[in-house]
Amino acid sequence: MVKRSRLTQGILGVLLSTAPAWCAEPVALPNTPVGRQTRRLLEVQGAGQRDRIRAFIAENFAAGFLEEIPLDQHVDINVRFATETGGLVPKEILSASETRLRLLADARKGAASFQVSVEVEAAPPHKITRLGFMRPQPGARVPRPAIPEGRISTRQFAAWMQEYLERLSKAEAFSGAVLVARHDSVIFAGAYGLASRAWNQPNRLDTKFNLGSMNKMFTSVAIAQLVEQGKVSLDDTIGKHLRDYPNREAAEKVTVRHLLTHTSGLADYFSEKFMDASRTRFRVIKDYFPLFADERLQFAPGTRFRYSNAGFMVLGAIVQQASGMDYFEYVREHVYRPAGMTDTDAYELDTDVPNLAVGYTRGEGGGPGRAALRNNTFLHVIKGGPAGGGYSTVEDLNRFANALRDGRLIRPETLRQWTTPGDKNRDYALGFQVLHASQPRVVGHTGGFPGISSALSMDLDNGYTTAVLANLDGASAPVAEAVKELLGRLQQ
Repeated sequence: MVKRSRLTQGILGVLLSTAPAWCAEPVALPNTPVGRQTRRLLEVQGAGQRDRIRAFIAENFAAGFLEEIPLDQHVDINVRFATETGGLVPKEILSASETRLRLLADARKGAASFQVSVEVEAAPPHKITRLGFMRPQPGARVPRPAIPEGRISTRQFAAWMQEYLERLSKAEAFSGAVLVARHDSVIFAGAYGLASRAWNQPNRLDTKFNLGSMNKMFTSVAIAQLVEQGKVSLDDTIGKHLRDYPNREAAEKVTVRHLLTHTSGLADYFSEKFMDASRTRFRVIKDYFPLFADERLQFAPGTRFRYSNAGFMVLGAIVQQASGMDYFEYVREHVYRPAGMTDTDAYELDTDVPNLAVGYTRGEGGGPGRAALRNNTFLHVIKGGPAGGGYSTVEDLNRFANALRDGRLIRPETLRQWTTPGDKNRDYALGFQVLHASQPRVVGHTGGFPGISSALSMDLDNGYTTAVLANLDGASAPVAEAVKELLGRLQQ
């Protein structure tokens, strides 16, 4: 449900000239544009000198990256991260190309590990366009089965996926369900792990998992439908539909387009106010407004990209006002029902919902070398909404993808507009993440929160859908990445 900016998701640590005694030898970084740029960055960070870090960032970060996140913020987080970790020692290359690099690294202070990602421009001087660190995904060190040479058949695809997911499940690195299909033809489907550890209840293909931020796609489709009906315009301001919106500046300047593209400048509602509040307070859209609506805009609307759950909560309120229906009833009738999504909704967690997965998050106290798994019952909201937190199944998500491609939800020309990247973030359109902008066009959304990990990928040109839903932190990403790699090898 929470998605942080590229920077707060991660700034790389440091690589010093010698490793401490407890570390194995660091892995060598590749001699590629991204490898060389990463090595230079790590060396500069390792020195721990603010002036050197500032000079490097100013010279070697791409203009768009500096526009998205100010130079001073880049510098502050780089310096703080380097200080807190004591530097990072690269231990394993996860994936590498000329312009992209993902690796695992260990911190020099303590025993923390991080997954590091760097991207650079294709043309010299290969400035850095993306930079990130995060705790490694579960399964990052689980070895993959060998992939057959050349093109693979659907049978080989399914056998490889089965073996890989069994390995992940055995290592407690995946718990959830996976479905890969082309239109209505399922290529692979499987469920692993437990929906409830207390009751030893296994996950199934029809188990309902928390979606995290995937609900934003449903809200986006609802707005698109209202635009097609002439009830909403992308250039409408908040104030046109919500006349009593508390922040007059936001009401007059923030448009529907800004909200859909995360360029509104609205503050988020995952704040200290939220963390200190009882989760039972948040059941309908208006319950969230006191968390953010009075806050001043963080930047001029349309000038920057900053992921905002609050923006989609406002969009939900606009859906209600423009349609004359309760938001939840609207998406049931106009998104879920026409798509055939019978197991999708924002269920209230203080009621008994059959076949609902409990989320599990990793924490301290699991014993030497192990993290304890705790349920997320008291971390999550009682009921999800327009920004995230609803539930669905992998089968329903494939139905949603097919309904989008078939024009049952919005017109093809609207879908193309809604999935075209904005000018402030090439990877985000209007409520959809853009995973591949050119042929084949691939869009979708991810979701994450303690105990929640989800990923949906929809190939709009070839009809492939990948749905990965997990009730374990960060477990969906390695699986989604493996599917993407294998689909590129699949015989047509």
